[in-house]
Amino acid sequence: MTLHPRLYLDVDGVLSADLNYVPWKREGSARGEFKSSYNELGVRLFGGEHYTARWNEEMIENLNLILDEFLVDLVMLTTWRQDAVDSIIPLMGIEAYRVRVLHPVDSLTIYPSIDWKIEALRADQEASPGVFMWVDDELNDLPKDEWIGIEEAYNPRPLLISPSMNYGITPAHIKLMWNYLERL
Repeated sequence: MTLHPRLYLDVDGVLSADLNYVPWKREGSARGEFKSSYNELGVRLFGGEHYTARWNEEMIENLNLILDEFLVDLVMLTTWRQDAVDSIIPLMGIEAYRVRVLHPVDSLTIYPSIDWKIEALRADQEASPGVFMWVDDELNDLPKDEWIGIEEAYNPRPLLISPSMNYGITPAHIKLMWNYLERL
């Protein structure tokens, strides 16, 4: 069992969302460009391409507080793969204690991407069990029994959050994460 809780985190529709300023009631919306060696489908590009990310600065500040206060290990679970760690996280100003990225177990990005993410998360938990939270807008696409199956497969029960892809992480989600970690 790992000592630090983990936060498995997606990028698109979670950290980067077009209307992320709405739930935070503060403009604070920022945007920046990054060069990726993968496209949004996880396909490797030669020479790279530029993409735009949109995030809310207040959301990032609150996420950084959680990561720091509870020494949370950040595990990126996204089709952006290593670009999430090398480009997107620094661009947004996320300050994590430890950061790593999970790749598809068989190295193939299949769709829907939630399928390979579940497989990669399970493999990670089998290799090194630990308390975790998972925030991914695609969790809403799971049938209810599969969502419950993920929650019931681990002890302690993980926190699963599926934000609206338009708004991303909201103040209510931050509060859920904070409360979950305080109870550990």
